Amino acid sequence: MFGGHVMENQVVLPRRVIGKARSVGAYSGYGGGEVIRRDDVVDHNRSIRDRRSSGAAAVQMRSYYETHDLVSTAVANFVAMASNGFSLRSYDTATQEYSRGGTLVAEAVLASLATDWDYSIGYSDKRGIGAIIETCLLEVILTGGIGAELVLDKYRLPRDLNIFPYDSITWVSKANGRKIPTQKSKDGEIIELNMPTIWVGESMKPANRKYALPLLHAGLKRVVHYEQFIEDAWRVITRAGMSRLVVSLNYEKVANSAPPEIRTDPAKLSSYLEEVRTVHQQVLADLSPEDALVTYDLAVVDALKATGEKAEISDIINQLSGLVASALKSNPSMLGLRIGGSQNTSSTEALLATKTAKLFQKPVQEVLGRAITLACRLYGEDVYVEFMFDDIDLRPQNELEAHLQIKQHRVLELLSYGRVTDDEAQSMLGLGSLPAAAESLAGTQFLSKASGADVPTAATNSRNRQISPDSPNSSGGEDNAPKP
Repeated sequence: MFGGHVMENQVVLPRRVIGKARSVGAYSGYGGGEVIRRDDVVDHNRSIRDRRSSGAAAVQMRSYYETHDLVSTAVANFVAMASNGFSLRSYDTATQEYSRGGTLVAEAVLASLATDWDYSIGYSDKRGIGAIIETCLLEVILTGGIGAELVLDKYRLPRDLNIFPYDSITWVSKANGRKIPTQKSKDGEIIELNMPTIWVGESMKPANRKYALPLLHAGLKRVVHYEQFIEDAWRVITRAGMSRLVVSLNYEKVANSAPPEIRTDPAKLSSYLEEVRTVHQQVLADLSPEDALVTYDLAVVDALKATGEKAEISDIINQLSGLVASALKSNPSMLGLRIGGSQNTSSTEALLATKTAKLFQKPVQEVLGRAITLACRLYGEDVYVEFMFDDIDLRPQNELEAHLQIKQHRVLELLSYGRVTDDEAQSMLGLGSLPAAAESLAGTQFLSKASGADVPTAATNSRNRQISPDSPNSSGGEDNAPKP
């Protein structure tokens, strides 16, 4: 019994979930043999003001991600930090205990979703689990959510995992206060996604909003200010901060070089002088830095250097760079803005950036965990599955060996006293499923019986050392000497 209801292994599904994906993705709506047009053309000439005036938040985020260097860098870095490995853990639905069989099935399901068993069907467009996770994280950052559909074959077993964009969803209210997602097809038809094989995960959604917003969207305003200032500063530097080539024409010599019939006619002389000036201007405009300039003595060539007071803009750029990094929930080092401050992985800014990256993982964990849970239940395992990302750490793997050894000792100590099972300890250590011939160690107190089982320690911990204050523990003096 569970909550007054008898738990059964049989999963009841409607017939319409069989055979094909119902949600609309990037490749939906095309007929057999129809050519899929390329969409890899990016408009880099679009001004920052045009992008700023676009409507939906997700549309703006996608546009900035494709065309703006800082936004693209921030998004790519968050995806790189968040997609750092994962683990699967299955628990019995009735007892809440760790399920070894469920974990084995979950691992098999995940392998089947990313690989093929039938090679007679031709080209397979299945994506690897790493690529699926990468797309999910990218969509969460750009749109504020992610949608996933578990596609079943004719035997009602998992065949594929279809990822569709959150900004293509329109919620439709039900009479009982619930809501269901809908999408528009390529032909404008409304598709109701009221099916148990579809899940939608949302990130940082306020309680008073119907749709989630991208977390980085609020920082786009500061990006616009930064970009406009950089463009204006570049024009100022180009105009006033660089030397210019100036050619001074001797009026008398140029006038005397004209034919006699032109010198006696003021109108013709004015046209002749303007023609000579235009010719020299054209030559200078088409001049390359490596070209030599040869003139007669009627022209004097000189370089005009900028004089007078010039505004110092480097400090302003540094301040704006810091504001942009904060607005994008990132730090200057991640964005390549080498300004003052800490640039190491142990800084507070780096720690906050990793915690922000974990926020993007939560919707992905939710939808993938639910999808794999349904898949395991279709195979007869009455379990629920947790899809968990590994902890984010920016340090090289070799520097983490001492910390991993401490974690291993802690897990083995829990196993030694029987506080976790062998399978659960195996999962906590990130080693996958327990081998069939492995010896049962839970509750045997093997760690206390082992000789030389010293507790490992980490000699250095740069993160904690940087965050903790370096104030002295005492005021000094003879009174602080150790007492017997």
